[in-house]
Amino acid sequence: ALVSKSYGIVMSIAGFLAGGVLIARVGVMRSLLLCATLIAATNLLFALLALHGKSVPLLVAVISAENLAGGMAGTALIAYLSGLTNTAYTATQYALFSSFMVLPGKLVAGVSGFVVDGAG
Repeated sequence: ALVSKSYGIVMSIAGFLAGGVLIARVGVMRSLLLCATLIAATNLLFALLALHGKSVPLLVAVISAENLAGGMAGTALIAYLSGLTNTAYTATQYALFSSFMVLPGKLVAGVSGFVVDGAG
C-alpha cells in the first residue's frame, strides 16, 4: 500500500508531465498509440512479478512503470478528447466523452462478480 499510494502518485504525476512532453514532440495520435502499447506492456510486468514471487524492488519497478504509463496515457487521452470537442460546447461534450470513456469498464465491473461465481 505504501508503494502504490505514495510513490505511485509521484510516478503518476511524472507520467502526466512525460505525456505532455510526448504530445508536444510527436502529436496526439502517435502519443495515444504509444501510451496504449505501454499500458498493455505493464500488464506483462505483473505477470513477471507473479512468476518471480515476493520481491519488493520488483514490485516498486512494476508499480512505477504502471503509474508512469497510466499518467502518460491519461494525458494523451485528455488531449485527444479535447481535440474532439466543439469550442461552443466544450464542457458538455467533454463531460459526455469522458463519461462514455469509462462506461464499458463500469458495465463489465458490474457483472464480473456473476462471472466469477459462475466460473467457480
